[in-house]
Amino acid sequence: GFYLNCITEGEAGLKPYEIKLDDVTHTRAYIGEEEATFSIGITNYGYLGIPSAKLRCKLGDLTEDIDFNKSLGYMYYGYIETDLPTPREAVRVPLTAQIIEVAGQDVSAEQSPESGSITMVSPSLSVLRRAVMEEFTGGWCGWCPRGSRAIELLSEKYGDSFIPIAIHQGDDLQSDDFLYVLSNYGSNGFPGFSMNRLFTGDPYYGSGQYGGGDLGVTHDIDHVAVLPCEADLEITDCTLDAQGTAIQVTTATSFSIDCNTAPYKLVYVLTEDSLQVAQSNYYSTAYGGSTDSTPDDLDYLVSLPGKYLAEANHVARSMTAPSGIEGSISAPIVKGETQTYTYTVPVSDNVANLANSNLVVLLLDSD
Repeated sequence: GFYLNCITEGEAGLKPYEIKLDDVTHTRAYIGEEEATFSIGITNYGYLGIPSAKLRCKLGDLTEDIDFNKSLGYMYYGYIETDLPTPREAVRVPLTAQIIEVAGQDVSAEQSPESGSITMVSPSLSVLRRAVMEEFTGGWCGWCPRGSRAIELLSEKYGDSFIPIAIHQGDDLQSDDFLYVLSNYGSNGFPGFSMNRLFTGDPYYGSGQYGGGDLGVTHDIDHVAVLPCEADLEITDCTLDAQGTAIQVTTATSFSIDCNTAPYKLVYVLTEDSLQVAQSNYYSTAYGGSTDSTPDDLDYLVSLPGKYLAEANHVARSMTAPSGIEGSISAPIVKGETQTYTYTVPVSDNVANLANSNLVVLLLDSD
């Protein structure tokens, strides 16, 4: 077969020059860093290649024009990185970028700006960012047992600073509440994970971005732990109603920054332990009964049959408002002040034993 790229020109077709901003990054940095790098994505929808462009960036009261000097063909994506002077106080400041020139022609009237932000965090006030692993797994997946084994090892190593949420797909433990996560943050294959919805990888070997090797995912968790974190979230009260059908939860969120808006939202997740799933296992056949090629942590998988009844823990059962609850964090955000919020979480019908369940509260940056 052949790939045909048909381009129509003229009044009813494409413009010769038409580029659009796709995204502007949201950057976090520590106060005292000289500059922060922003990434701005651009796609060319015009039928002529873009020889050059100029963008206007605004960070708070600062305005700066930057040049995009890369050639960009039809339907090609490019990006530009730029450094802007960062604020010297604990604050979140909006960043906007707008295309003002293409090939020397003024296009500012045609282009709406895209928004990002920079959040400056005091190193002394930054709290531990817990590592939230949303693991993607299923009983049909023969390599997925290494994901559940990794969660066991990581829970032993990191304790409460590691929060696993095992999202099943294609088996009896699937919950449709988490299809949003799979479609927006899912990894390329199973087993997989999304770490704090920042990057993806293998739940045992890791993403490979910050180190590798056996149980290489520890490098990802160590990386997350030192990222600037502007908020501390705590569950202060958790009460089950008399019927066992709803949980009233009160949280306290303390910010170490000032922000005129409230681009944060709370999400509530119920997980459950001690469930059972018919689990496929490729290790027993792929390695022919020999553990020579497997990491020591995974040796026991070689001795298990190709299909076995596995205990499933941290299974994702329900998620309230996948993209966050409106009004759960209110504006303005004031440095040093604590916001409390009370919400009633329904106990979903798929929970087999509430005594084996955990409540997870996530604070999302909704931008």
